[in-house]
Formats: sequence, structure tokens, C-alpha cells
Amino acid sequence: MKPGPFRVALTYDVERNSPPFVKSTGKVYSGMEVMPEVLQTMKAQGAPGTWYIAHDVDPENQIALRFPEITADMAGQGEVGTHVHFREYQKVRTDVAFVTASVSAATECLRSEGYPAKSFRGGNLYMSPVLLDHLEDLGYETDSSVLPGHRVTMNDGLRVDHTERRSCEPYYPKKSQPWSAGGKGILEIPLSAFPLLSFATPFFSVLINYLVLISNLVLLDPELAIERMQRIRNKWPTENAVIVLSAHPHDFLADSISTEAKLENFEAFLKAVNRIPGASFATAADIRSGWVGPDQANRDPRDRAPLKLTTGDLRKAKQLLRRPVRMPHTSSV
Repeated sequence: MKPGPFRVALTYDVERNSPPFVKSTGKVYSGMEVMPEVLQTMKAQGAPGTWYIAHDVDPENQIALRFPEITADMAGQGEVGTHVHFREYQKVRTDVAFVTASVSAATECLRSEGYPAKSFRGGNLYMSPVLLDHLEDLGYETDSSVLPGHRVTMNDGLRVDHTERRSCEPYYPKKSQPWSAGGKGILEIPLSAFPLLSFATPFFSVLINYLVLISNLVLLDPELAIERMQRIRNKWPTENAVIVLSAHPHDFLADSISTEAKLENFEAFLKAVNRIPGASFATAADIRSGWVGPDQANRDPRDRAPLKLTTGDLRKAKQLLRRPVRMPHTSSV
């Protein structure tokens, strides 16, 4: 099948730095100062974003209240969604009372500020039947908390396991099993990845986050990012493909390369996408409103063979791992 039109969703988790990073550097927020340039670049290339704005129990991670002007600018260049970490400060809490209260408070904050808040992403990509059910009760239309094949246990004990989901294709999840298709209401829009990979070791977690996801290549090597995106797109099971990229504001800060170089790479990536026939940028809301997918009710999410890494992929993985790439320091992937 010849690849047809596809959409690219630029998504951002906008949040404070993790406590260990704050302790070592004294910086609570990193990257917010670069956002005006990022927004300007996106506007020039006609690329909207979906901005998942954090609002937690911790007042320092209530971004819309601490950065109202930047949040408004983000809404002007796409869609503002909700981002919640399920921790009471440093203690993990995934009980029903805390999950529902946290999401309700975050939703009320954003909606009281004039943002529809119809899209959600869990901190650390956490998702559960309780959370999905509550999101539907609050009128959410999309979720993007699932990374196919991903499994991790955080240092504080939070466990995230998406290994039951093998396809990157959007689907309507069952309330009792968010990784299985067959429900209705909220559209799950998974992050793009090679679903084959699911490793528990720290080394292969790096491999997943930096090589399988296109997002982290965009600012380092836009040509490789485009190549990876095209490969995922060419293996898509339907004509209506969606590529979901995720980043944080701090990703634009200097590490192995300067902020200026990252902004140039970002612009080059956006321009390259605009040159691909049939490609377009979309927010989570855009994907939901225009979603035309196969009948999900009778489909098992594991009924397609997973994408496989080639020898060339592994060679590039080794090359990239030799670069002095800074590890993420926020509490989300």
C-alpha cells in the first residue's frame, strides 16, 4: 500500500524540574525562557502544538498559575491540555481518592482560566482504569499517556507498564483495560515508538527514550528524525497515520549542542515535514475531531507483527549513545 496522508502531533509536557535536579542545581524551572522562540518558530512553519500543562499538589508544579502569559501564548499556538503527576510531593499515590481529586483540581484550574482542557497526559505516562473512567466523567476527549511496549519502575516505586499495547494506532480504549481497544468516548493517541521494544534494564530504557522515540532526535539530528518518522509511517496499518512526538521545555537547553543549534534543528525538522507530500501538523483535538480509523471494537491490539530493528538501526543507536546526551531530569518521560 502506498503511504497516504499523515499527521504529526508536536506535544509538550510543561512542568517543573524533578526534585533531585532542583537540589543539585537550584533551578526549579528550565527551558521556559526558550519557549517564546519555540512558539515563534512553530508559528512561522504553521505547526500547532499540544501543551500538557502540569498542575499537581505541589504548588511549584502549577504551571498555568505561575506562568500565565506563556500558557496563554501556548494556547494561541495550539491546544492546552492537562498533565498530572500522581504524587503527594515525594510520595506516590495512585489510590482512587487521590487520582480523582488531583485530576479534578487540575481540570478546574485550567478551565477556570478559560482553557477547554479536553486532552490529558499522565505524569510518567501513568494510566489506569480508574483514571480513564474519571477522565470520561470530566468530559475529556483524548488521552496520550500510552507508549506502546514501554515498561518502567521509577525510583519512588511508581510502576508503568504498557507492554500489552503493541500498536501506535489511535484507538478507543476499554474502561477496564486502557491498553485494549473496544471502548468509546475518549480517543487514546499513543506516542510513536517501535512497539517491539520493552526492556526493564536501565540501558535499554535509554535506547527506548532516545532512539525509538523520534522526539529526542528532532533537536539533535533532524534528518535521522525524519528517516525514523518515515519508517514508522511506512509500516502504518492504515492510510490515516498519526505520528506523536513528545518533549519538555528543558529539552531545548544546551547540553551536547547549544540552544541555538537545537532551535535551528527544530526549524529544519518542521520545514522538512512541510515538504513531505500529504504531511500536516495537528493537535490532539484535531486528531480526535478528524479521526477516521478502522473498526476498533473487534480488534485485538496485538494482532499485527511488531516493527523490527535492523542492523543499521542498532549501529545508529550505538553512535548516538556515544554522544554526550543529557539524561532527562524531570519526573516525566
